[in-house]
Amino acid sequence: MASEAPRIEIRLQANRVLYLSRETRFSLVILITLNSQKPVTFVKVGNELGMGLVNQLITQSVECVDAESEEAVPVLAEPNCNESKEECPPLMTIYDRRSDYLTFTTASTPREYEFIFETNKLQSDRIYTVICHPLTLRWWSYDSREDILSYYASHGELPPSETPPLPCSATRHEISFSTCQDLPQSPAITVSLSAPSTFSLSNNPPFRFTTTFTSHAPQPITALAEREDIKTSNKDVEVLSSETRLPIDSDLIDDGNMSGPWRREDFLRMEPEVPYVESRVLDPTKAYSGFENLRVGEEYVLRMPNSQWPWWSEDSVDEVMSYAGDRDSGQLGHMPSIELICHDEVRFRAVK
Repeated sequence: MASEAPRIEIRLQANRVLYLSRETRFSLVILITLNSQKPVTFVKVGNELGMGLVNQLITQSVECVDAESEEAVPVLAEPNCNESKEECPPLMTIYDRRSDYLTFTTASTPREYEFIFETNKLQSDRIYTVICHPLTLRWWSYDSREDILSYYASHGELPPSETPPLPCSATRHEISFSTCQDLPQSPAITVSLSAPSTFSLSNNPPFRFTTTFTSHAPQPITALAEREDIKTSNKDVEVLSSETRLPIDSDLIDDGNMSGPWRREDFLRMEPEVPYVESRVLDPTKAYSGFENLRVGEEYVLRMPNSQWPWWSEDSVDEVMSYAGDRDSGQLGHMPSIELICHDEVRFRAVK
């Protein structure tokens, strides 16, 4: 039985907002996934027989359209192949069911593997739609990169292509983004802390305390707060000796390392002037807590060191989850962080 012909699926990802002041980078990411029993190599950049994937995307496939006027606006800059530091010709190899990507960015100093996303024709306070039309690659090969480059070095041209042309279809054929002139100011969030005056080292009763967050933004916001993880680990609070002002254990706050996709519980929806109250527990029986250093009868201080929420948006949680992607994808984009400053300190005395 004949094997299925290889094909490439293309989909788009982009930050939701592009700031024309370029205070923060905007990226359009073109994800490329191969369906093939064997790895496939093709020309990445260049006009070698008009076959560079990036060149075809720019000239034949990807267009940016003003959502209101339906006018096409050029945004993807042609790469300068003469300045490329990659192999000649620049090749791209993709393996079955694996994805690679191309990034177009507004960054003033793009990395070597990134391409330019131009903003000079875009207007503020508009919505634009990026559309990726299907295309085909005229040249592609099952041969290894080494064999292709060796042939090119000997003959001054690429070896004959496999047939037929390799189809590239867009599974997610369009994506939209809005434009603003400047980054918005971070909303003001006030934080308060309350706790009992005694701490039982036998956990009888449990030491229950509350943290309260209040947004003073004029509209609802969604913040990347990761409250579920933080409440479990209590990594946003610390206990100090009231005499020395030193933490009882330098390892009490453990940031950890998370990976994978963003989850709904990582985001907190806040209404204006409506307090978000957390009821929490410090458990002295946990071996890693550092509470074995507490001494009965001595006084300690519970406080929240200054911290940040690194990202926020006016979008709802449902809207955020529709584009958040993985933690490492950068699809949330960049926003000025929210500074969290808590002036409350609660003094308590350790008891049996």
